[in-house]
Amino acid sequence: MAVPNYAACNADPTVFKTWLATNMFHPGYIQNTTHGSDRAWIECQPAMSGMGVPLGVTDTADAACGAYKGVNMPGGANATALNCYVCNYVAQDHRSVTLGDQANFMVTTTMNGCTLGIGRGGGGAVTVTHANTGGKIPEQRAQVFLGQGTQDVSLFEPTEYRNFAVGRSMNIFTFGCREAGTWKFYFQLFEKLAGNGQFRLWGVFPILQQQFNPDFARPPGV
Repeated sequence: MAVPNYAACNADPTVFKTWLATNMFHPGYIQNTTHGSDRAWIECQPAMSGMGVPLGVTDTADAACGAYKGVNMPGGANATALNCYVCNYVAQDHRSVTLGDQANFMVTTTMNGCTLGIGRGGGGAVTVTHANTGGKIPEQRAQVFLGQGTQDVSLFEPTEYRNFAVGRSMNIFTFGCREAGTWKFYFQLFEKLAGNGQFRLWGVFPILQQQFNPDFARPPGV
């Protein structure tokens, strides 16, 4: 497996989305370093286990996949890293970032109990909020509403993404792509298996709850 072509990804974010279908991306090392306006240069580096060996990742058909971690690279460039908006994790709190046209990606740190809020304001502005109270959904909703300044927000909550495989150690990497000028949101789902450094990559899925209304109900048939 190979790192993505950064220049191609920065020009067309769907290239990175396609790469994520066969490469697990652990974003835990991207936190709290930006190069202005809540952005950071993110490089994909091989992810290693605590034993110093590459993580073992397979997909649902047991085919081998790549394993990478996202690392902040201050002073990065278009050809060597992904230019991303970063919505960081803050323990027992929330973080909000307004997305514009200075990057074609939005990334968060790994989510395994947090809530993501997505709101659209006037003029096409999009604000994302990463809320954490240890998986306490009512409190995390309140954090999202506080961060957004409104309840007219779409929520992506742990009860939704954990239902893919109840009773398993599921994690998600949540990201946004600015496709043809419109922000769309997705998540990569991966599972920590028994055994050191072993994971199952379940794939990349759209966040369907994107009608942006205050009652958070999915449209009929979705």
